[in-house]
Order: sequence, then structure tokens, then C-alpha cells
Amino acid sequence: MQSLWMLLASVFFSFMGMFIKISSDNGANLSQIMIFRGLPSVILILATAFFFSKRVIPISYGLHARRNLYGVLSLWLSIYSIANLPLALATCLNYTGPLFIAAWIFIYEKDHKNIFQLLAVLLGFIGVIIIISPGKFSDYQLIYIFLGLISGALSALAMMQIKELGKLGELEWRIVLYFSITITISGVLASPIDSWRSINKTSYLYLIGIGISGLFGQLSLTRAFASGSTFLTATLQYTIIIFSNIIAVIFFLERLEIKNIIGMIIIIIASIASGYSLRR
Repeated sequence: MQSLWMLLASVFFSFMGMFIKISSDNGANLSQIMIFRGLPSVILILATAFFFSKRVIPISYGLHARRNLYGVLSLWLSIYSIANLPLALATCLNYTGPLFIAAWIFIYEKDHKNIFQLLAVLLGFIGVIIIISPGKFSDYQLIYIFLGLISGALSALAMMQIKELGKLGELEWRIVLYFSITITISGVLASPIDSWRSINKTSYLYLIGIGISGLFGQLSLTRAFASGSTFLTATLQYTIIIFSNIIAVIFFLERLEIKNIIGMIIIIIASIASGYSLRR
């Protein structure tokens, strides 16, 4: 049952992607998006912890540091790709994590090698190639496609750290708190470079939407990965591609080409197969 939290996380993260896309289209820059992604979570979690007299000292500073490093880098690249690519495509690329985990294990861990794992990885990247269709996208877009893939790889590393923190008994809200603090700090540090833009009140509402949906999505995801079945959770994680595609069609009027649909289906199947190969 714990893994089913991933379904709820997928819904919240799909809406977060929608708010990121709308905020970017309405003039918000990436540092503003990052600050509003993290700050509401920090305020709400700290206020709740103070009210209920909860301990905020983490169990392992090292695991938190690695989780936050991988997670924040992944989030930055994810936002870059969402802001500059169609929402459905960016989401699909950002959730290729299990393919990279399976590839890493196949290459570096001799005891876990199996042909099923290799075939799953190859199939997944065939799906990526089908979606990208070399030659159809401009060099500018290909850069963001590459960043989306890197985001997927880094998110996989972050999820592995969450699993380790869960094994140590770290509470989900503390994992999300320190991640949100790191997100906010990264946005503040980037502000002088990115320069703060003047935006209207409606855009600020979209930015707040990023923070609220991101908070509940992160809490649900952390609970799922920390306490649930890794295989089932990773499998359910791919429902975000379905939800994001629905949002892309309804709110952004994106047209899904047949090749994109085929490529996404292949990636989902390959990612599920990769998770199964890791379980074996």
C-alpha cells in the first residue's frame, strides 16, 4: 500500500510541471521558479514541526547532502527542459531514471549482470531515439533534450539516497525539509546571475502553485520510495507521463504525434522491465 503514494505523487508532480510551464511562459525566470518551488515547503514544514515540537536534526548529514545534491541538480535541469520543450516530451525524458540505474549496474556490478537487464536498457534508449528523431529538432532543442536525460539520471541517484535514508528510519518530512531548503538556497544564489524579473500577480499565483504541488508531490514520493516496494513504486512513477500528456493536450493544446506516443510507450515498458531486472 505504501507504494500507491506514488500515484498521488504523479498527480501532484504533473500539476507542478504545468505550473512551471505556465510560469515560464508568463515571464518568471528559473531562479524565481526554484525559490517558489522550495520556500513554501520550508515554511509549512518548519511551522508544523515547531507547532508539534518535532526534532528537525537529521539522522545522516552525508546521505542528505548526496540526496540534495543529485536532487537539486536534477530539478534545475528538469525545469530547463520543461521551460524549453513541449511538456509531454520533457516529462518523458525526466523520468528515464531506472534505465540509467540498470545500465550502471550492468556495467559496474558483475554479480547483477543479466541479458534481460541489457535488453531493457537498449529498448528504453530506442524509445528515446524514436521520440527525438534526430534531424527533426533544432540544435537548440537537442541541448534541452540532452539536459532532460541528464535530469533523469540524476533523479535516479537521488531516489537511491532516499531509499538509504528510509532504511535508517529517517522521517519523510525531514527528507523533504532539507531538500526544500537546498532548493531555496540554490534559487537565491542564482538570483544575481538570473536577475529577478517583475511579474504580475497572476504569475505569482502560478509560482505558489509550483511550491504547493511540489510539496505534496515530494512528501508522497518520499513516503513511497522510503517505505514501499522499490519495484512497484518505480513502476507507478511512470503514471506521471500519462497524467502530464493529458495536461499537455488539454491545457497547452499539444499535438501528440504517433511516433511520440510509440516512443513513450516503449520507454515506460523498458523502465518497468529495468525495475524488474533490478528486483531479480
